[in-house]
Amino acid sequence: PLRAPLFTELKTIAHIPVGLFSILDPTNGASFAAADRAALERYRDLIPQARAAIERIDLTPAQEAHQGLILEASQAFIERALGDGRVAPADLTAFCRRMRPSIDANIEDSTRAYLDALNQQMGLALAQLEPKERESYVVIVGGVRQARMDNAAMQYFDRLMNDPAPISQRLMDAENIFEEPGMLRMLGFHTMASRVGVAFFDDPDHMNRDVLAQAAHAYIPTLQLPTSGPDR
Repeated sequence: PLRAPLFTELKTIAHIPVGLFSILDPTNGASFAAADRAALERYRDLIPQARAAIERIDLTPAQEAHQGLILEASQAFIERALGDGRVAPADLTAFCRRMRPSIDANIEDSTRAYLDALNQQMGLALAQLEPKERESYVVIVGGVRQARMDNAAMQYFDRLMNDPAPISQRLMDAENIFEEPGMLRMLGFHTMASRVGVAFFDDPDHMNRDVLAQAAHAYIPTLQLPTSGPDR
């Protein structure tokens, strides 16, 4: 497990305005239903807990200022929303934009904390490998679909592993897989696919492509495709 100091705390506080947006945006400026009001009240009651937790963390003065701004502004926005019984979309957008500088600061600081911890842990892990193993180890990065492009861990391992070719699958993205058993199952499938590729096609990477790809590439250009509509 990767335990990066400050990463979880700063990420959690940065998500508070995002959580608030997820409650308010679906209302689209209409008067709150009972469920909307209840969700806002529950969210409001969690903010003091977050404030108490963040006060126990060793932060720089700048970090303290950003956390205070996010917490106080979010709480004030909730109180105003509850008082008005609705939030205009323009007001919600203005609130989000006002939170952007502090969210950006938390993103930068938490990213540095995460990558510093990852780099330290990889230094310890690689020291346990034989020279030959250092040339062939496999990395699986778990994450959500939305964060696949330019994922921070994938960027780190791209550099560490000297930008391995995507088809080689030494560096793999595991979409919506976060626990080690799931990643090991994925590694098992990958290893068997490599063996199948060698056995049938004399190519360890063959099964990393769609087995229909070559035939489809040849056949699709010959198809008479359907028109977009009845008038075309």
